Amino acid sequence: MKNNIQEKQYLELCDACDKVLKSSSTIIECVAIDWLHIVRAHPEFLSKYVSEFEYSNYFVIKARNLSKYILIYLRWFNQLRKTIFSDGLPWKSSGEKLGESDLLFVSHLLNKSSIKQKDDFYFGEIPEIFRMSGYSVLTAMIDHTKYTRENITLNRNRMYPTVIILSRVLSFFNEIKLFFRLHKERIRLSRLAKLENKGLLKNVLNRASQEAISLETVINLRIMSQINLLLKKVKPKVIIVTYEGYSWERMVFMAARKIDPNIRCIGYHNSTFFFLQHALKRSLSDMLDPDIILTTSKVQKRKLDDNNKLNNDIEFQVLGSARIQKTNNKIPSTSQVNNKMCMVLPEGLISECEIMFNFSLLCANQFPDINFIWRLHPIIPFKNLKKKNKSFVKEG
Repeated sequence: MKNNIQEKQYLELCDACDKVLKSSSTIIECVAIDWLHIVRAHPEFLSKYVSEFEYSNYFVIKARNLSKYILIYLRWFNQLRKTIFSDGLPWKSSGEKLGESDLLFVSHLLNKSSIKQKDDFYFGEIPEIFRMSGYSVLTAMIDHTKYTRENITLNRNRMYPTVIILSRVLSFFNEIKLFFRLHKERIRLSRLAKLENKGLLKNVLNRASQEAISLETVINLRIMSQINLLLKKVKPKVIIVTYEGYSWERMVFMAARKIDPNIRCIGYHNSTFFFLQHALKRSLSDMLDPDIILTTSKVQKRKLDDNNKLNNDIEFQVLGSARIQKTNNKIPSTSQVNNKMCMVLPEGLISECEIMFNFSLLCANQFPDINFIWRLHPIIPFKNLKKKNKSFVKEG
């Protein structure tokens, strides 16, 4: 494995993080720490854990921790600055009054244009199918764009399921409340770390106490706060979220069960299972686990059936792939080009795009009879890649 973490170390790290989470599964602020939820053994994900296995002298560790805290507080200051220009509302809607909904989908706004599309990138036409079947449907989208709320126009036709966008910032007062809640958790975890002897668990607790006040953690706590308000307003019978093992997913389930234990909590895993996939393949508690996990195929379901780290009460069902996205960029037919084609499909990570696209360029030069087709994840515009790597300018 890369990033200087061996497989044995990775498994030990997963166990240590899970131990902290399971011992604090009722403490919302601890569950919100994304760093404790190890998704899988991808170099990009593992890069933030390398330091837990490094051995440095006391002064190096202190200097590193100080720099981390300075960065964290600077980011917090910038976040509070944004509240000055915010209306403080928990979400943006197209103006229609939100009523009670049978189903609540939680999806993602990956780019500005996706809000205009009829079908959701992750759930496809499923929300519309339910609406056509007579159910009331609402989709709440987590905003991953860099646009301000004013620059995003919710202009979907009313015949489609209602869509709202969760705010990236709340009011100044509410953001301060989130900070103090997380600061209190930072102190609790720091005290627990002092009770531990030297070892990985002590390192994990110390690092978790730092991550408790990170912006990544406050984002998760903010999402739970917004979903909590939304659940009280629309009173859904079922809530369906994309499910990969991230902290916010668990917190949505917790929010639903605190509001109404009868709400069915469903997680949809719309990808394949990777080597040493962890977070979504283990249970944390009844409050944090989904009732049902939907998969894309029987093969993926079988991997869950064979897994012994999930609660036996969780159901596994096959939904299929709902990733049907209609674009104007059509793949050339075999009648137009040589039928030797290779699709290059990196994840939504710039580092992975660079590796795969650079390699495919080398392959294209060696094998000119093969057509290499690049398909980016919608969270990464191609113009960002061209800025990062000039070798893509001509090809773009």
